[in-house]
Amino acid sequence: MWQMNGRSCPGLHKSQARRRAFSTHWCCLTRAGVLVLAATNRPSAVDAALLRPGRFDMLLYVPPPDAEGRLQTLGVHTRRMPLGPDVDLADVAAATDLYTGAASIRS
Repeated sequence: MWQMNGRSCPGLHKSQARRRAFSTHWCCLTRAGVLVLAATNRPSAVDAALLRPGRFDMLLYVPPPDAEGRLQTLGVHTRRMPLGPDVDLADVAAATDLYTGAASIRS
């Protein structure tokens, strides 16, 4: 059971509680001149209510990197890793279309 604003909310999931609390305070944030900056590699997981017209002045889409960008990301993530002679990062980059740095190898 989660609490929100000091009240118990039986059956309320943690993510639902967060969304309700954010929605409750959204109007106060926008009136106070607060800049909201967010990023996600899972845009389908963003609550549609947050993207209603008038909520944001600008929504900027940054597409996934191309093969060259993925190759550079793989180079950064593997620069301190010993790689076998059979590992070709260009092949890995070519095989990971639509992957982002968030989905790449973690060092």
